Amino acid sequence: MPKKITLEVLDERISNFFRENKEDHDILIDQTTKTNGRVSKLEAWKNIIVGGLIILNTVVWPVILYLITK
Repeated sequence: MPKKITLEVLDERISNFFRENKEDHDILIDQTTKTNGRVSKLEAWKNIIVGGLIILNTVVWPVILYLITK
């Protein structure tokens, strides 16, 4: 024989679900905010390295090769 779930029990379970969901959501937002700064710093560092390599390959190496072969 199946158990009957009363409205009070159902309401309590739904309330608990929403409360736990909100707590988990707040934790995820906090973690995302913390790591976003670190990721942004890594992306800025990567962009500096890539820019340096582009300048090295387009300006410095051709001048060095020209001076060596001259």
